[in-house]
Formats: sequence, structure tokens, C-alpha cells
Amino acid sequence: MPVHVLQVFSTLNNGGAENRIMDVFRHVDQERVIIDFAVVHGGEQFFTREILQTKSKIYTLPDPRKGLIRNYQAWRKFFAEHPFQAVHTHVSWYGGIVLLAAKRAGIPHRVAHARSSEEPSMSFPRKAARTFGRLLFAWTATERLAISEDAARNIFGPACVKRHRYQYVPNSIDQTKYSTLEGEDRARLRKSLGIPAGVHAYVTVASFRRPKNHVFLLEIAKALREKGDPFLLFLVGDGALRQEIEARIQALGLGEQLRLLGVRGDVPQILCAFDALILPSLYEGLGGVVLEAQMVGVPAIVSTGVPEEADVGIRMVEYVSLQEPPSKWADVILGKIESFSWNRESAVQAFREKGFTIEKTAKQYLLAYGISETTAIDAIVDLRETE
Repeated sequence: MPVHVLQVFSTLNNGGAENRIMDVFRHVDQERVIIDFAVVHGGEQFFTREILQTKSKIYTLPDPRKGLIRNYQAWRKFFAEHPFQAVHTHVSWYGGIVLLAAKRAGIPHRVAHARSSEEPSMSFPRKAARTFGRLLFAWTATERLAISEDAARNIFGPACVKRHRYQYVPNSIDQTKYSTLEGEDRARLRKSLGIPAGVHAYVTVASFRRPKNHVFLLEIAKALREKGDPFLLFLVGDGALRQEIEARIQALGLGEQLRLLGVRGDVPQILCAFDALILPSLYEGLGGVVLEAQMVGVPAIVSTGVPEEADVGIRMVEYVSLQEPPSKWADVILGKIESFSWNRESAVQAFREKGFTIEKTAKQYLLAYGISETTAIDAIVDLRETE
């Protein structure tokens, strides 16, 4: 009989956490482990069809913002009817409510996952929610995982970090998906994206939300234009602030330099077309796209809000403070694209040395679910078989 595990998300859209779990999902043998999903926002979403084409199921629970007590009661009823061996939450402090219901239902393995760093200028209600969530995790979680020390400190608290009461699990990527095209192949890809010869092409992969700092990104684009850089900046993603950002692009007169691509499922295949990744985030749990850029040989110029764990150590990442003016960012970008070296073998080796491999991450997850090491090893599909 296969082990049944539940992954809990807000949605199953094309976000960083969802992508990383889906990488693991695709390489776990469902004859041994069946991974189901629960969300609080239903409907057709980015990964819905792929998941439902397997043995896995997707469940929708009530939105906690419409009543936390009602939501908790729904979880109690749900777990009474679905006796999973493990529950793994990826929903910040709200995960404490989920794990409380799971604990009351007798589910033996309850995993909390810290994926977000602390917000600057956090409001009092959010601080109160964080404190409550930390207390619940301390009482209900059998395993606390984190993608970075900053994320662990934010979600689980400074005492948890100081006492090493969490497990660092690298936010691994499936290296077999990433294209590293050169010469004519890369030229054809750039042409398909509408990148003319002689033009620098930059990319930002981020949802249109305040933490991603698109307003400052546009100021960087303005500075690049003022320095005479022939460039296009591609924005991959969508979100609540999209219309506001579109209006600001027009107000700054950047319509000719900006391209909005929306949500794309082929980022691993197109990322190598670009000359640099720009990520001026206010804060990040990790910044998974920075890993992706290093995997395909694209320099990354990022804010100091991106944790240092995102740099695998191959000199492809440049950190710049958000206190620096946009003109400084433009100088760093222009300097970096002219002075870097990269080869795939070194990148792959660095990822393995840092533990950023699907095999290692999948094994850490399965062990957290109470699965024996022998079964865990057998349940992980060797990525070399898929290359």
C-alpha cells in the first residue's frame, strides 16, 4: 500500500514554492508514495491538469479569510475523513491552524515549511498572526523545514534558529529541465522572443506584488536608458499590481523597452536567451529564480533582500543594496554582463555540493513524512533516467 501525503498551498499556480514541489512530485514513484494537494482557492489553476492526470487528488478547503473558525472546523472534518500519514504545509503562519487540526486528528507526521523572509514594516495584525503561528508550530509540527535561515527566523522565530530546531532543506531545482543554448540555437531563441541583434535582453521573473519591487525595477530600467544601453526588459509573471505597473511604464516612457510576457510555463527553456536577471526584491524567502539563472549561465543582479543561500558560489550573482540609486544598479548590470565566465559542468558540480538536487530534497521530505530511508530511496525516480 502506498503512503498518502498531503501538500497544503493557497493555490496551485506557477509560483516558486509550487514549482519546487512539482519538481519533487514528478520524481516520486506513486506506487510507493501518493502526493495529494489541498488549497484554499479553488478552480482551474496552473498545475491542476498535470496533477489530476496522475493518481493524486486536489481538495479545496474554505478560505480562512472568510472565517478562521469555520476553516478550522472544515480541516477537522477533512482529516477525520482522510487519514494521511503526513501533512506538509507551505502557507506561512496559517499552516499552524492546519497542523493543529491534523494533530487533533491523530496524523503522525506534521511538517511546517518556512518559505518567506520577514517583511519590512510589518503591520501589528500581521505580527500578531506571526506570533500565534509560531506558537502553534512549536506545539503541532513534528518537523520544521526552511529554505533559508532568514525564512526560519521569520516563520519559526529567532529562538528556533538559535537552538537549531529546524532543518535547512535547499530549494532544489530539476536540472534536467534547463536549456543552455549557444550560438545559432540561442540566436533563434532570442529571435523568437523578439530580441533584435545588438540589443541587451534582461528579465525579471516575479509576481506583480509589492515585495518584488517592480516600481524600483522600472527606475533601474530608466537609468539604463539614460546611460544609452540598447536594451529590452522582459517581465515574466502576473498579479494584483499589474495594471499599476503598466501605467507606470507608460508614465516613464518605457513602453518601447518593456515586454510583459505574463505567466509562462517555459521559463527553464527560455531563460538562457537573456543577458541578465534583475531581481530588486524587498525580501525573498530564497529567490529560486536566482538558482535557475545560475543553472543556465545568466548573471543575476539582485538585492540584499535575497538570502545568501541563493548564491551557489560560481560568481554569477551580484548583490546590490536597495539603498543604492538606480544608476548604481545600472552600472553593476552593465559591468556584470561584460565580465563573467560560466560553464555547465562547474554549475552542476556547485549545485550538487550545495545540496540543490531533487534527489536530496525529495529524500529529506520523505524522511520527514516518516518513510524509512530504504523506501525513500526506492521511491525517488533517478533523474538520470529522464535525461
